[in-house]
Formats: sequence, C-alpha cells, structure tokens
Amino acid sequence: MPDPILSHRPIRDEDISLICNFPANLEEVSFMFRNPAYPLPPERLRAALREREASTVALVDGSVAGLENFYDCKIGESCSIGNVIVDPKRRGLGVARYLIETMIGIAADEYRAR
Repeated sequence: MPDPILSHRPIRDEDISLICNFPANLEEVSFMFRNPAYPLPPERLRAALREREASTVALVDGSVAGLENFYDCKIGESCSIGNVIVDPKRRGLGVARYLIETMIGIAADEYRAR
C-alpha cells in the first residue's frame, strides 16, 4: 500500500459533524474538552472553534482525518495547542505528527511565535 498523501486546510463548517464522530468514547472527548460530553455535540465543537485560532484539518488522500488548533496565542511569543483529534480509522498513519508539524509552521509564520 502506498504512503497516504497528507495535506491540510482551514476547517469548514461541513467538517464539524464528521469531526464530532472521531472521539470513540467519553475519555477521548475529555482529551479535547474539560467537562466532556459524549457523543461530542456539534454545537460544542463550534463554540470551541469560535474561541480558538488557526483551526486546521489534516487530510489523508483528500479526506478529513484530524483537527488541531491554538488557544492563547501571543503574537511574537507563543501559541498553545488546543483541540487535537484524529479519526480512529486514520490513526497510525502519521496524521498527528503531520498536524503538529503543520501547526508549528503556522505558529511561526502567522503568529511569529518562537
């Protein structure tokens, strides 16, 4: 099997319901949110995204496979990693590593974070 093609783009509203199905249980939602709810309600994710910055989805062969964003960005200083989730069917393919590397680049390029 060839290596998957990884890419990324900003999140779109039509991605929300798909991403809400990524957490497999309450414990996985708790890694994303304090006071988790399972299954993850789309409005809960939408509300979080309104408070986050640079919400980015990873794509595997063109399909949404993960989400990551920032909170508490200080221009010229730092950005803190916010929500992170990878589709259970796409785990083990390097999606999380790709997201982290992508977000490091976004932090440096767009927020001048050190």
